[in-house]
Amino acid sequence: MELVLEANESYWRRARASRGSCSSRSRRGHAAGDAQRGEADVVYLLQSALAEEARRTAGLTLRPTPIVSTHWLAFLDQWDPKSPWADRRVRLAANHAIDRQVMNEAITLGFSRITWSIIPQSFDFYWQPPAYPYDPPGEAAPRRGRLPRGFDAGDFWCEPATPP
Repeated sequence: MELVLEANESYWRRARASRGSCSSRSRRGHAAGDAQRGEADVVYLLQSALAEEARRTAGLTLRPTPIVSTHWLAFLDQWDPKSPWADRRVRLAANHAIDRQVMNEAITLGFSRITWSIIPQSFDFYWQPPAYPYDPPGEAAPRRGRLPRGFDAGDFWCEPATPP
């Protein structure tokens, strides 16, 4: 989809356009290539390999995009008493096993802000929850409910950053 804005020379205030037109396209997975070929001046929300490719391309500058977007995991099976996720210690162990900084580096090249909450900081009555330090499964894991033989964690659904 493309939106083209044309400069209006008869605008009742002074003309602000430095170009005759400006276009905005919504494309998925091809934005980095558009910028590399000079077909786009600004590209938003590059992630993972596409962002790394843009970072390595001479003439392109990669900057953080300040948008409010929260991402989280929901353990819906925690409400099923037969599920391992029903045990708070298992959920806590999983929380400690997630290396958020490594994920941040891998997905957004470290440009994201880890907030520890699904509620944006700018909302009224925001509360800053305590951070869970990264502690991979090891000595402390059995204290937090690690199951010795593991368990079926259920289905994990996510939208891929780029189309297959």
